[in-house]
Amino acid sequence: QVLIESMQAPTGVSFPVGTWVIVDPALPIRDNAFVLVILEHAIDPMLRQITYRNATVFLQALHPQYPLIEYKEGHL
Repeated sequence: QVLIESMQAPTGVSFPVGTWVIVDPALPIRDNAFVLVILEHAIDPMLRQITYRNATVFLQALHPQYPLIEYKEGHL
């Protein structure tokens, strides 16, 4: 269940607080896919959108207030 507004977008696709998200780990990860991740040293998982920029992979929140998180191998 989405507990914070990080995935609530001002327009377009949005996951408002209270939304239930069903995750299928069998689906391939691709650009713009939504993923559930647990960052190193974090307790709770977070929902983010995968964004590829050149050779770098980012985890992007839909709410503009939240920064991009660069994916680094072994830190998820």
